[in-house]
Amino acid sequence: MRRSLKGFLAAMLVVVGLLTGVRGDDRELGKSAWTIRFWPFSKRAPETQTHAAGQAADKQQAQIEAARKLRAELDWKRRAEVCQKLRQIAFETKDDELDRLAERLDQRAWDVYVRQVEQARSREGR
Repeated sequence: MRRSLKGFLAAMLVVVGLLTGVRGDDRELGKSAWTIRFWPFSKRAPETQTHAAGQAADKQQAQIEAARKLRAELDWKRRAEVCQKLRQIAFETKDDELDRLAERLDQRAWDVYVRQVEQARSREGR
């Protein structure tokens, strides 16, 4: 009786193995689909883990870029405030040279801000 039960189970395993066949992505491993599911030492990472890790990396990168933009804006505002103070001093002392210098510095501060924001946007697009 036990001998026939063992033979029957062996035959069923062969039939199940033949019916399931080999999936396209498993052909390179040389294993059939049903053996992959039961083999606990697979070298491939589950898709859900890799997808979640990719989303976490994207979220972290977006936070870094947002911080860079915020830093650039705060730097620009600080520089613009200094230029405004220089203009005020130039007005009070009637110093035209200082006023022109303050205008150039203000324009330079704006150009730096625009360049930093564009660099942050180009990094986001990667």
